[in-house]
Amino acid sequence: MTEPYYAIADAMDPGTGQGLQDADGQSWKRGQPAAELVLRVLRTPRGQCQLDPAYGVDMTFLDKAYPNVAARWRAAVIEALRPYVAKTILSDIEVTAESDGGRLLYSVSFVDVRARARRTISLSLAIGS
Repeated sequence: MTEPYYAIADAMDPGTGQGLQDADGQSWKRGQPAAELVLRVLRTPRGQCQLDPAYGVDMTFLDKAYPNVAARWRAAVIEALRPYVAKTILSDIEVTAESDGGRLLYSVSFVDVRARARRTISLSLAIGS
């Protein structure tokens, strides 16, 4: 049985941002719209979207290995997703993060309000120069 959906969104690879295809390779794989929205926000450095410079996550502090990089990342992700909480697309956002040498390992958990389902996305980023 397939999961009910309220909109159609193409699934994307969390690591590259490229669209994913179904197992047969003939069509695009269906994703969950709110999860794909969160992935796009997480992959966009704030200021890189010309139509909306406030879109994305502040990544300026990732250039250097600050001792509190995990705490700063948690705050930056929550700030970047705040507009979608205000629009009642997402709720109950939880961000966990830890730095492991030159990588930042993090997880973003949220409730997709329209689907009434909790989603979790786990990724990593290179930090420091």
